[in-house]
This record gives sequence, structure tokens and C-alpha cells, in this order.
Amino acid sequence: MNLLNKKIWVFIGIFLSLIVFPIEKSFASTSSTIKVNGIKVDITRDLGEEEETYTIVTNDILKSFSLKFDENNQITLEKIEIEGVASWNVTLTYGEGTYSEKIDNETKPRVINDGIIAVQSLSKDSISFSVSKDLADRIFNKMLVNHDPFTLTASSTGGKNITVIREKFNEDGKDKDKYTFSSNEALKSVEVRDGIDNIIINYITDSNNNYYEVSGQYKEIELSKSAIVSGVAKGEIDYNNIKVVVEIGKERKTIILSSDHETIERVAQMILDDKRNITETTISPGETYKIVSNSNLSTINISGNGGKVKFMVDDSNNSSIINKEITVNYSGNKVVFPEGTKITGPSSGWNGEMSLPKIETIPTITLSVSGHNVNVLQTITIGGEGDFIFDKPVHLIFSDQAGKRVGFIKDGSFTEIQDCDGTNNIPAGKEDCKYYSRLDLIVLTKHFTEFVVFTATPISSGGGGGPTYTFSNVSADVQSNQVVITFNVSPASSAFLRYGTVQGGPYTELTETESKSSHSFTLTGLSSGTTYYYKVGASSETSPEYSFTYIETETQSGGSTIPTPIVVETESQTIKGDLTGDGVVDEYDFSLLMANWGKVGSNISDLNDDGVVDEYDFSLLMANWTI
Repeated sequence: MNLLNKKIWVFIGIFLSLIVFPIEKSFASTSSTIKVNGIKVDITRDLGEEEETYTIVTNDILKSFSLKFDENNQITLEKIEIEGVASWNVTLTYGEGTYSEKIDNETKPRVINDGIIAVQSLSKDSISFSVSKDLADRIFNKMLVNHDPFTLTASSTGGKNITVIREKFNEDGKDKDKYTFSSNEALKSVEVRDGIDNIIINYITDSNNNYYEVSGQYKEIELSKSAIVSGVAKGEIDYNNIKVVVEIGKERKTIILSSDHETIERVAQMILDDKRNITETTISPGETYKIVSNSNLSTINISGNGGKVKFMVDDSNNSSIINKEITVNYSGNKVVFPEGTKITGPSSGWNGEMSLPKIETIPTITLSVSGHNVNVLQTITIGGEGDFIFDKPVHLIFSDQAGKRVGFIKDGSFTEIQDCDGTNNIPAGKEDCKYYSRLDLIVLTKHFTEFVVFTATPISSGGGGGPTYTFSNVSADVQSNQVVITFNVSPASSAFLRYGTVQGGPYTELTETESKSSHSFTLTGLSSGTTYYYKVGASSETSPEYSFTYIETETQSGGSTIPTPIVVETESQTIKGDLTGDGVVDEYDFSLLMANWGKVGSNISDLNDDGVVDEYDFSLLMANWTI
């Protein structure tokens, strides 16, 4: 079965790649149709947890069907009757394994090459195959990667027969793929459908001229029609910037479709990604994983010891576009490429390869911060040789490193990365910045190189190491139009205040350079009714986080002040975690949160507004689960 299930599906997949439209993304089920001169085959593929099921439905006139890759990989189906019951004679060969049975409506499982298949006749015109996922993956991947030639033949009860041959050839020094449709009678129609995607070739007869008309649709975009003169004629159609040559043979008994080998390989990989619904993959240190331009890949897992990805490159501008947001997980940290990011490669001949994060034991140079002892916490290299440029900031997320410093090394020189602006964006004229989100340090960067996370402790003039600072009497005096924050520090020192409207940052920082034991900061321009979070500090040390809520007050003519009335809203209160707005926190909200898991920036699933959808948002959702 596997041969049938896989190789027929592979035929459909490669056949569609020959027609060269990528297939619409599928999740649980896919279906395709081939129809040549009235002989029709429908194939439906259902993805289960442990197995995949293929259902083949034919029209009445089909009598036999075969698909042959070579002597050790082939399938033959023939309609028969067993004691008056519509049945099928099935022969499947894969490698050293053979399945040969007369199949009625009883399921007959077999083991082939360590994989389990089961075949069942559903009716006189349909048959079902189930195959274990591991075996299905092995064969499906092999067929698409190797682009195996094949011959498909089918015959009808009325004496019609069709043949479809895939073969490789070389023309003008380039490898190409060719598909030949032939019949024992003139070909009137060739039709292939996959969901709404389709391509149709029909022979048109009118009073003035006879010709073939090619039409189709890809992702709701209609393919403009091309008239091809009958006889030995050749025409070219441009399908979504992919060119396919259509050639009509003598007596109209053959139609040849051909395209260059690279196009077939590219579209075959698209089909592989779509049909296997690859959204997550694990890449080993020595592996290079190809990411096609329409890939659904969203998660890459690596060990932190390297590995590469290879993007499809637009040679005209040496760049590639990321189709979906991609998160790379490594050793508890993350790299997030935003959806639609344009990557410009390091040289005019960039082949699309990019190195993934690799954790290094030490930086390539010794870090130096004037007047400080430097302690390196993490070092990673990413990108590889040359300069990569991104038109959108890539997020480097260093877990549990909030409050730490970070910089990059390039061409033997170290540069410390400064804070982002108040909206957590890269300041004008800069290529990177950093901010803190709860426990994490987040770097926004438009380039890749070597990044280092570190701390720096002031060097004491007495030679005994830097002092340890303590903070006391920290208070916030909320006044009519300002808030005054005061605190003591010991020993006396210059000091700073960091404050903001989000717990854990980002913060706005104010500094007082005079070395003294008591410090005071006055905050104005605050928003009434808003809770602010703040820390005080000296050198590289900070206090715990405190908070206050600012309420603006009005001054009466007599000089006294009264609070501005606070309007208490009668809330139809939104429940924290009710992402769908239906009044309950349930599995629909859970599904939406999971769909946005790991994404950074503004997001409906970011319940605690810390800029990333993570376990803290999950905890809030579960805490409010409606029972």
C-alpha cells in the first residue's frame, strides 16, 4: 500500500509540480483529481496521529491502473469480482517487500519494510489504504528528493488507455523534467485539481480554428488563458512567474509539459512542506535545512551548537523574504524573525545559507569597560561569514538576563548596545538596542555577528573590590501635579531612578551625578489614574521594584486641594484570559493563546502586557478558567 498511498500521492505531488503550482496549505485532509480523456482518479489523504489514510475513487470506466518507478517500486490495481462482490486485485512492491492480495471489503493489514499498511475495498470504484506515519514519511521524502522517473498507465472498459511518463533530460546544459501524456486516441482534455487550485487543458473546436486552451487557478488568482495551435506546436505559459512549456504531439495523442529541474525541485519542496504541514523542525549541528519561500515553518529547535538554514534567494537583489514569523529555540533562549522580514545576504553570490546561534565558551576578544571588572555571562555567534542585513529588527531573547548589559563584537571591536526608545523600538540612526521584559533581556538588531551578555562592577580605588550599596527610606510622595521620590543610599554615591508603566520595564531613567547619601527625583507630566513602577540604584546595583498610582488633583480657590472625581465604571468586566470575548475562558481562548505562543510585540494573547506570549500569560489564562 505504501507504494500506492505514497507513490500515487507523490505522483500527484510531482505531477502538480510539473504543472507547477504549489498546493494550498492543508491541515487534516487534502484531495486531488486527475482526469484525462474521461478517465478520472480522485485521491484524498487524511492525516492521523499514527497513520495516514489514502482513499482512491475512480469513475466507472476505469478498469486498471498502474504506477511504476522501477522493478522494486511499483503498484498495479485492477477491478475484479470475487463471488459477485466488487473487489480489487492489488500488487504493491516497495524495496524487498511485496503486498499482493485480492481485496474485498475486509481490511487486510500487512508489514512491509518495518511499516504497517492496511488495504480495504470500499466499493467497485474506490479503495482505501492506511500506512504508518514513519513508513509514509520515508517514502514520500525519498520520492520528492530524488525526483524519481515513473510511468503511470490506466485503461478503461471501453478500450481507452492513457500513459503518463515522467523523465529527466538535459537541454542546453541544464537539467530539466518532462511529463508526457499520451493516449490511443486524440487527447481532448487533461485536468488536475487540488482544492481550488487547478490547471485544465481542453481541445477547442470552432468554425475558424481548432486549438488547445490552457487555463487554471492558483490561490484564487486566475491564470490567463493561452491558445496553442494544434499539430506539432509548442507554447509557453507563465504561471505565477514559473514558466512551463506545453507541446502538442502528432495527431494530438500526446501532450508534453516540461520545466527546468530547479523549478521542479523548488516546487516539490513547496509541496513537501505544505502536504506534510511542516510547522516545526529540529536541526542538528551539522545539518543545513532548506526553507522555501512559501514555507509554513514557524519553529526551529536546535541545541545551541550551530546548524544552518538555507533560504530561497532572489538573485536580482541577493535577498530572501521570510514568509511567516520564525522562532529559533536554543538552550532556553530564542531568536525571533518577524513575518515579512527581508534578509539581504553578505555577498552578491549568496547561496541562501545562514548559521543559527552557536554558544561560544569565550568571546573572540577580551571585553573592556573603563573602570569596571567585566564578567561574561553568555556569548553567541549567529549568521556566519559576511554581513547580513534585515529590514525589520530580529529579536534576540536571552532568558533570565534582565538587568544585564549586552554588546556585539565585529571586526575585532566591541560595541555596547544601548537602551531602546520609550516604545521599545530602535532609535533613529542605530542598528540595535536592548530592553528588559520581566526576567528576560531582549536585543533588537538589524545585523548578525557575535553577541555578548555581561555584567560590569566598578573597580574600587582601594583595591578591595567595588562597594556594596544599600538603599533605605524609599518613598513616593504623590502630590497635586507631580510625584517626588526620595531614598537614601549607603555608602554615599551618585544615583539613578528608573520608572515606567509596565511591571519589569521598560523604564525611563533619570540620573543624579552628585555623590551623596540622600537623593530626590521629581516626576511631572504623569498620566492620572496610572500605576507606575520604579527602581532606584547606584552603579550597577538596583533596589527591588516599587510602585505608586498617580491621581491628578485640582486646586480650589481657597487654596485647598480636592481629588479629581474618579468615575467608577459599572463594568461588564472583561475576564482576564477571555481572548475571544465570549464571556468565558475556555478551550477556544487556550487555542488562540497557543497559536500566538512565543510571539513578541503587541498581541491579543499577551495578557500581562510584557511584550511576549509565554508561560506567564498561560498562568493568567488558567487562573481564570471557567469551570
